[in-house]
Amino acid sequence: MKFTWIVIFLIPLNLLGQHFSKEGRFSIAYERGCAPTTVHITQYQHLEKPRSFLFLEGGDFVGDTSFTYTDPGIYHIVQLIGEDISPKTDTLIFTVLNSEQPTFEIYSCNSNGVEVNILDTYYDLYRIYFSPTDSIDISSEDPNPQFSYSDPNITVSVKGLFTDSYTASCGMTTKSIQIESSSYTTTVDSAYFSMNCDNTFSLALQTSNTSNFKYEIVMSDDQQTQTIYSGGLSSALNIPDLLITEESEKCISINTLDPCDGSSTSNTPYCLTPNLIRLGNFYGAYASHVNGGIFLDFGNSDNEEVKIVRQDANNKETRLSNQISASTIDPTSSTRVFTYDISFAGTNCDTLENTAEIRAPYISLVSKSLDNRISLNITPPLNKLDSSAIEMFVLFYSLDSAQTIRTPYDGSFALQPSIGRLQNIRLGYSYLNDDITIYSNEIRTRINYIVHVPKAFTPDNGDNLNNELLFFGLPTNEGFLHIYNRWGEVIYESADISVGWNGRSKEGKAPQGTYRYKLSFKTPEGELKSQVGTFVLIRE
Repeated sequence: MKFTWIVIFLIPLNLLGQHFSKEGRFSIAYERGCAPTTVHITQYQHLEKPRSFLFLEGGDFVGDTSFTYTDPGIYHIVQLIGEDISPKTDTLIFTVLNSEQPTFEIYSCNSNGVEVNILDTYYDLYRIYFSPTDSIDISSEDPNPQFSYSDPNITVSVKGLFTDSYTASCGMTTKSIQIESSSYTTTVDSAYFSMNCDNTFSLALQTSNTSNFKYEIVMSDDQQTQTIYSGGLSSALNIPDLLITEESEKCISINTLDPCDGSSTSNTPYCLTPNLIRLGNFYGAYASHVNGGIFLDFGNSDNEEVKIVRQDANNKETRLSNQISASTIDPTSSTRVFTYDISFAGTNCDTLENTAEIRAPYISLVSKSLDNRISLNITPPLNKLDSSAIEMFVLFYSLDSAQTIRTPYDGSFALQPSIGRLQNIRLGYSYLNDDITIYSNEIRTRINYIVHVPKAFTPDNGDNLNNELLFFGLPTNEGFLHIYNRWGEVIYESADISVGWNGRSKEGKAPQGTYRYKLSFKTPEGELKSQVGTFVLIRE
């Protein structure tokens, strides 16, 4: 009689929430996470032969059961079992998402309270930290939460969260404000209507006396009154997609709101009549990377309404809000190349003579050698600036931006030891005739602390060249130098490593021959490192 054995693997209750492979032979905690994310594999079948894992397509199978994914994407984790079992492989899919910085506004209340408004929709949930011990999780659709403080100087942090995922690396944004003790009247300094291609209108406002209250903007005429904006207010604001059926006078009022008790104050209305826009030619338009996104300058657009279409490297187009100002910031990720088509959104929307294409420079790291030489892949800028006189440079700066070094760019460059272990790098373009400097995105890399020591030097030979053994690439001048002869005896030592060695010892001139050195030096972070090697002293 032939028996068929059925093997049942019991999974502990505390692992039921795991993300399991197709065959159920291994799992990780979640099926997605923010970059960078480290996954840890749990295995369930006790097999005699070893198992290995493939974490990246095109990589090697390894015996490790943990791996860190640094780039967003969809990955297949494959388990290979080294014994006669079918199937020999098992797979699960893991998704790595971008870690975006949440966007939000803080509105003051007169009673030393605040209201937080999440402007972001990227994450499933947002954790609002009102203080180190007070937090709340909400979705972007939930009502705005409020909180009271005893001190008017407050700091609020918002962290993005994905449900059922690794969230340690998800983005967090922190803002600090001073709660206003009372609201005050905001003034409209100027207002301007312009017509869009779809026959709607946009309203550009220049205001003063604004603060961190919540505002409501109301437009009225002899026919109706409507709220056209609600939220925070800066000195310049553009409100798009307004339906206006006739060129009658419109009056704009700004209400300053207290979201905690519902009270409000209003300004004196600013009245104007919408009209058609005038056109310019965008000379001077350019794009530059900034910390909060990509800065767009529209050049001599005469404060007309500008239509902006963002295009990525895959030719995917995204229509951005129209702007009626000299410049704006696109708060998009700086990890990709974006080109912007800008045009005037007036009655001649179908014409091409008043358009421009602008793009910020973009860099990516191609290679880094052991001696810290860097090679870049560069996507050059597109703009309408005078390119007859351009200076390109590399900007190095530490993580806290406390140390900054600017050097000319000539095709390749080396990291700066004095900046520190981790260094941020940007490429800059100075357009001298326009007095404008634009910047690339930021890349971050780690320096290798390797000091270059010449293989030989020739002291006292009369040519005044190579008279000292000098050390190149020292991150600091703190350290100690020992010189040994061929019998291992110390013939020279010094705590001043910046001056090197002149070929003399206590006994006088050291003879020609091969010597060994031991160089100890401190890094900018205070870490002590050592480097040893040999060199030749030549007297002839």
